[in-house]
Amino acid sequence: MLCVEMRGLAQCVLKESCIQSLRLGKRVKKVVRSKLSRIMEGSNDEDEEMCLNDKTFQESLPPVTQVDPEHSRFPYCVVWTPLPIVSWLAPFIGHVGICREDGVILDFAGPNFVSVDNFAFGAVARYIQLSKQQCCFPMHLSGHTCKSGYKHTEIGTSLSWNDALRSCTQHYQHKSYNLFTCNCHSFVASCLNRLSYGGAFGWNVITVVLLVIFKGQWVSKMAIV
Repeated sequence: MLCVEMRGLAQCVLKESCIQSLRLGKRVKKVVRSKLSRIMEGSNDEDEEMCLNDKTFQESLPPVTQVDPEHSRFPYCVVWTPLPIVSWLAPFIGHVGICREDGVILDFAGPNFVSVDNFAFGAVARYIQLSKQQCCFPMHLSGHTCKSGYKHTEIGTSLSWNDALRSCTQHYQHKSYNLFTCNCHSFVASCLNRLSYGGAFGWNVITVVLLVIFKGQWVSKMAIV
């Protein structure tokens, strides 16, 4: 009889101990969950604050669109310089290049060579600053803002101004130079076609020459001489 009572008492104690352990386990789980949720909320707040700070910082940066002839920086520009002797006889003839978003000049200066930040034939004399809003940067076929999305896709599209210039530079680094059919004007025209500038794809040597003649601004009065 005593053994039975002892066995029953032991079972009761064991049962009570298990219940206490379960309750303690639940409390621990609640505490852990509470701690984790607070940590996660704090992390999200910090991430959100950092994102907002980054966005504010980027928005506070002024856009690089200011032309700076002194340091040869012409953002979003087509630039022109006269050729020695030749431009004296025919003023409309010269050497042209196109500039990146940061104003660095790119120009097709010879066979398989696109010069970067070293404008051939001297300093810039005339420039035309173009509008980025007149370019087409489609993320997909239905995102075209130009006249013909299919034709633009055939020519080649880009995601940004610099991306278009980079693609054309890579292409012209494998092309031979020809004074009449593949020259600096051809390079600029190719960039404008890839940008679909003005919604057009008909840019060529002649249209680039006309752009400089009718839209070009002189860097200074001394550059006219």
